[in-house]
Amino acid sequence: MSVPQSDDPIPHTGGGVGASASWQLIATDAIRYWEPRRLAFNVVLLAIVVRQAVHVWPASRNALDVPTGVAFFALGTAANLLYCAAYPIDVFVQMSAYREAWRQRRGVLFVLGLALAGLLTYFWAGLMIPGVSD
Repeated sequence: MSVPQSDDPIPHTGGGVGASASWQLIATDAIRYWEPRRLAFNVVLLAIVVRQAVHVWPASRNALDVPTGVAFFALGTAANLLYCAAYPIDVFVQMSAYREAWRQRRGVLFVLGLALAGLLTYFWAGLMIPGVSD
């Protein structure tokens, strides 16, 4: 009789809480999950800004200057820092008895965070690019 294999790289002891799961393994699991999705996160936010600029192109041409570029860079940096807020949540829940359920459903946190970031990006791009909010 063979033992069923899991894609879970973190060994568990019989208690259900994953008492032998180390910080290093949990952090590695979080990084493996969140970092590939960071690219998609940034692409979606960039697409929103580009869409806003293209939508009002003649008016937006004058807004594409160095100060606006610096402001968008600062906002993009802030968005990536806020993206990191998923890590403490992920690690905390992985240390609990709900680890397996969380690993199957943590995509919900990604989608909700992406939706919020997308709304904020849409709002800020509308304020920074002339003609969008008219």
